Amino acid sequence: MNTVDVNNILSERLKSNYNTLKDVPHPFLMKDMEKSVNRLSKAIDNNEKILLVGDYDVDGISSTSIIVLFFEKYCPSAQFNWVIPDREKHGYGVNEKILKENKGYDLVFTVDNGISAVEAGKYCLEHNIDLIITDHHTIPEIVPQAYSIVNPQQSDCSFPFKEICGAEIAWYLIKSIALIRNIKMDSSLEFLEIVGLAIVSDVMPLIGLNRILLKVALNKMNDSSLPFFIIMKKFIYGETYKSEDLAFKVAPMLNASGRLKHAKISVYAICSKSVEEAYFRISELEEINNNRKEMQKDILNKAFIEADKQKNDNAIVICGDWETGIIGIVASNLVEKYNKPALVFSTKTTPGMIKMSGRSLGNIDLIGSLRDNEKYFQKLGGHFMAVGASMEVKFFETFKSAFSDYLQKKYLDNDYFISDSVSLGNLSLSSLNESLFRVIDKYEPYGEKNPAPIFSGTYTISDFKILKSIHIKFTLFDKETGVAVDAIIFNAEDYIN
Repeated sequence: MNTVDVNNILSERLKSNYNTLKDVPHPFLMKDMEKSVNRLSKAIDNNEKILLVGDYDVDGISSTSIIVLFFEKYCPSAQFNWVIPDREKHGYGVNEKILKENKGYDLVFTVDNGISAVEAGKYCLEHNIDLIITDHHTIPEIVPQAYSIVNPQQSDCSFPFKEICGAEIAWYLIKSIALIRNIKMDSSLEFLEIVGLAIVSDVMPLIGLNRILLKVALNKMNDSSLPFFIIMKKFIYGETYKSEDLAFKVAPMLNASGRLKHAKISVYAICSKSVEEAYFRISELEEINNNRKEMQKDILNKAFIEADKQKNDNAIVICGDWETGIIGIVASNLVEKYNKPALVFSTKTTPGMIKMSGRSLGNIDLIGSLRDNEKYFQKLGGHFMAVGASMEVKFFETFKSAFSDYLQKKYLDNDYFISDSVSLGNLSLSSLNESLFRVIDKYEPYGEKNPAPIFSGTYTISDFKILKSIHIKFTLFDKETGVAVDAIIFNAEDYIN
């Protein structure tokens, strides 16, 4: 394999109808988008009280921040307020509990949640509240009664690209409000940098529409006038933002507030009015995230002990007395280590109940798999790769067996591959040159459905050195060409052990 081969493979992978911003579909192709923004515009004109309900993950935080910044800047006279549920107190998304705490609103709309909120729909109907749902998660069998629902996953939605995140829909929403109200925004790309953060954090496929939006968002992020992005660059020690910075540095900090304290802290950070405020708020996020890392380390050690007992099973399904804000990260780590779906349950919730966060891999449709066993759950939501749910603890063992049986019947071994681990082909060490690196750079950003290239080959390995107790430095030698290169494996504790 040479540079031309690599270029051809990556080029073929990314063939798309979306190559520039001119190709981005019109927002009114989304079912109910026009209806929704007309209702919002009417509420602004009539001085009605409007409540936005967001979500506590990075996509929900980003979506909320986009709406908040837009209303503050372009609709300052609107009777607008926003809220994000407390993970422990309220649970997920718009629900009766959070609506009862926020009475007196004429119009409630959601971002990144609501498609499963049947109880909230009934409550709004009974109390003469118009409910607008904007969401991107998989459509359940029963959808809430609502004034309108904006979700590209709907079967009768004509929006051509289905796999988008909540923040993309939120951005489309504000663009649509600006369109019908003749608001001239400072830039057609305003707030797109926040969208880019959500695309990466919510593990959207980096192809098609998502790819072009993220490419533009990363460029905008590096020149952003938002104090949050100006200051965050100093905290991640980077000259420019890359998709991996968002995934492994920025997103964990934003997520940590919702896991351990309250996600509104992250919204305040993104919406900072000055660099001084941004510095203060990001410092707070960094401290919370450091606490999260310590807590996660302890929980992971316990989780690995339990998971090792199931390493030959179809999935990892474990339960413990763990912080519910951490179990999603634990599930991701289990998927990475054991190369199979992972469901992590926590008993730290209402007595008699357990909460779950799950992650998938390869071609395993996690929400579809769980919907087939929905009778065990009180609440269930999510998408192909990630889910959240709650059930009575008495059903745990029965469900665990039923879930394993379902996977055994439905999926084959080759469905359990993480695409990022598949080699593009054999590479001679003599092909490691500037030309190859330029080709690899050309097809960034990398991520879901566009994994960074991985190559294989037969080499002689020598001159091992352990660095700082966790990294391994060594030399690769290609006998056929006589070429030798230095190499390193970071965070190589498993290899060292």
